Amino acid sequence: MKVLVTGATGFIGGHVVDACLDQGYEVRALVRPVTPSGHLSDRGVEVVSGDVTDFRSVWVAARQVDAVLHLAALYSMRPGPAAYERANVEGTRNVMRACVESGARAVHCSSIVAVGGSTDPGRAVDEDTDWNLGATGDPYILSKRRSEEEVLEMCAAGSLDVVIVNPTGPVGPRDVKPTPTGNLLVMCLNGLGRVAPEGGINLVDVADVAAGHVLALTRGRTGQRYILAGENLTTLQMLNRFAAVTGCPGPMAVVPHPAVAVAAAGAELVARLTGGDPLMTRATARVSRFFLFASSDKACVELGYAPASVDAAIAGAARWFAANGYLKRRAAARVLARLGGP
Repeated sequence: MKVLVTGATGFIGGHVVDACLDQGYEVRALVRPVTPSGHLSDRGVEVVSGDVTDFRSVWVAARQVDAVLHLAALYSMRPGPAAYERANVEGTRNVMRACVESGARAVHCSSIVAVGGSTDPGRAVDEDTDWNLGATGDPYILSKRRSEEEVLEMCAAGSLDVVIVNPTGPVGPRDVKPTPTGNLLVMCLNGLGRVAPEGGINLVDVADVAAGHVLALTRGRTGQRYILAGENLTTLQMLNRFAAVTGCPGPMAVVPHPAVAVAAAGAELVARLTGGDPLMTRATARVSRFFLFASSDKACVELGYAPASVDAAIAGAARWFAANGYLKRRAAARVLARLGGP
């Protein structure tokens, strides 16, 4: 099977490339010209220059492939709604149009935030949950929901063979940016994650998410969405798990939502003054009021998805951060002494 992967240089996308190569697939990657891709070429991946916001380059890349796994997306604390619309909504539309024209099957990587969240820590969302995160006003969340809706509309029209996957919060090695979860782990390893906001997240091994993409490609039903989840953890439980696995200092207190909102407003102000990215925004503070707990029962039953404990993924991420300059010298030495090399 020959597959095209968009977002192949990203965190999840890189692991999806691994999973495809492990299956013996021939892999092509659509990579922006400014993005280093030698590590892909060295592994036998065919690198095609282009951008999901440029339909012609996507169309060229999608020719003569059996399937397209679409993972390219914008996520950052800085861009406004227009940037998210162009990258996540228009970019997804371009990829799906190219799949229709080439006849390729598509796997669209959405997100748990396009499914919803819970205000009850005892309830996990599933694929049939009514979406309730629009009121947060978070531009990333809104763009991921809109892109998923467009994909489903194209599928309903009978022109697109597509399966949607909704990963939760991935953790593992090679989290280059890093993701919000990875950044929180880095802070904890550096001794800064001593407070836990209220709320919670589902944490999942990035390798399991990658395997779930391949399972969706080969076993998923057209037009269906599948949550790729791991373990439901309150933020306090997650930080304590980080401490237990890596030996970093654990949290000292739980921060109520009003204090988180004030801190977010302060982070935005600091970012405006310094020109950097804020650690959080007022929109992400509103998101933190929800428990992003999720069930992957449907994926387990229909796809054979079988997520493992996240402990090994946390350890792998910590080793990778320590070995690649993300940690203070003393923190890196502590991690590598406890967990060994990457």
